[in-house]
Amino acid sequence: MESTSNTVFLIDIYNKFSSDKVISTFKINNREYCIKEVELMWGTPILNSIEEDAEQPYFKLYNTLDEAQEYVKQLKRLEGARL
Repeated sequence: MESTSNTVFLIDIYNKFSSDKVISTFKINNREYCIKEVELMWGTPILNSIEEDAEQPYFKLYNTLDEAQEYVKQLKRLEGARL
């Protein structure tokens, strides 16, 4: 799935109260994360909410949902290797 017009995908800490467009959720090390589809403004993601513990959040932006999902698979493989 490719992003539409000026949107990208990013991985963030999941917050069920956020109004951002959450595509999917997953857990790593008992912490819940999500893939969000967000619009860009001047190359910066427009988020409706940012977790309080993230002063200056840095996000790796993915052009397609497939790219973001592949990164999640890599994270899960790494988590499994550490157990």
